[in-house]
Amino acid sequence: MEYEEIIQAIQQAAGGVSREAAERAAQATLQTLAERLPRGEARHIQQELPAELKPWIYTETDAAALDIDEFLGRVAVREGTDVETALRHARAVFAALGRALSPEAVGHLAAALPQTYDPLVAEAEFRYLEIMPADQFWDRVGERLGLGRAEARQVTEAVLETLAERIAAGQVEEPDGPARSAAAPAAAAGHGVRHTRRAADVTRGLPAPGGHA
Repeated sequence: MEYEEIIQAIQQAAGGVSREAAERAAQATLQTLAERLPRGEARHIQQELPAELKPWIYTETDAAALDIDEFLGRVAVREGTDVETALRHARAVFAALGRALSPEAVGHLAAALPQTYDPLVAEAEFRYLEIMPADQFWDRVGERLGLGRAEARQVTEAVLETLAERIAAGQVEEPDGPARSAAAPAAAAGHGVRHTRRAADVTRGLPAPGGHA
């Protein structure tokens, strides 16, 4: 992926933030990641990124034993924002890395980070991430569509009911693909919404796991 594509991917994964915000997020996250990774792993990632991003992941120091809270704290300081926003942006950057890096590089990245980094690593691997309360899910849909919670819920349920009818009629060729990912929130409504992430979800512009903007 080229630099512009990566920045656009971050913008999309972060819910449509500005280009400037996406660039700040990329720089803050990659610089902090360079501090956390062993030099060899950081250089491995650097080789697969465009020239504009290489300085941000470059390091000559040994890995710092940062836990996830310390990592996000440093990202927040570099961005000049709060930790919650830093987490949202770091997830978007990791999601973009998942698209920009080879599967081997993503695997090395995952292996180099402890289990506590799973909320970030899961983004790069396009897999299960978290449980979102149903009300928060409806609010997030409403934000994207410019609707209130009740209207967002009605629209979402109508779409999912139509998908269910298509699946029942055998009109959906890949029931384990994006359609099922989209159907999961309705099944969990009232108890919390389980989000999964696949590469197809990203390329088709579906909301990112966690639903953060």
